Order: sequence, then C-alpha cells, then structure tokens
Amino acid sequence: IFVAGWRPFIGWTCGIALCWHFVLAPVTIFVCAYLKVEIPDLPTFDMGSLMTVLMGMLGLGGLRTYEKQKGLTK
Repeated sequence: IFVAGWRPFIGWTCGIALCWHFVLAPVTIFVCAYLKVEIPDLPTFDMGSLMTVLMGMLGLGGLRTYEKQKGLTK
C-alpha cells in the first residue's frame, strides 16, 4: 500500500491530515456532543501550509501523468 519514496509519504500524510480535519474531527465532535461527553480540544492543522504542499503534490502528479502519456519518460 505504501510505495517507497518521499512522494507517497507526503501524499499519505496530507491525505490523513485532510481526513482528520474534514471528516474525523467533525464526526468525533458531533458524536461526543450527542453523547454529552466532555473532550479536550482536538488538534488542528495549519491548513494553509497543508494545502500548499498538497496542491504542489497534485500538480507534480498531473505533470508526471502527462509525461507518461506523451512517452517522455522511460
């Protein structure tokens, strides 16, 4: 599932952070509020930096796909 190299590592890290920020944290807060469970403040991320890295990764991935389709790489 994990492929060697820095790109997959950064991709998985960004994916996990986005999943936490947009899915898991809100669901956790909702469930705890519904069950009336007090929880400490959940961690947050600097989404500006995260999005910069993620968009750069997506751009590199798109460029790599373009190169492969044009046969520019071996």
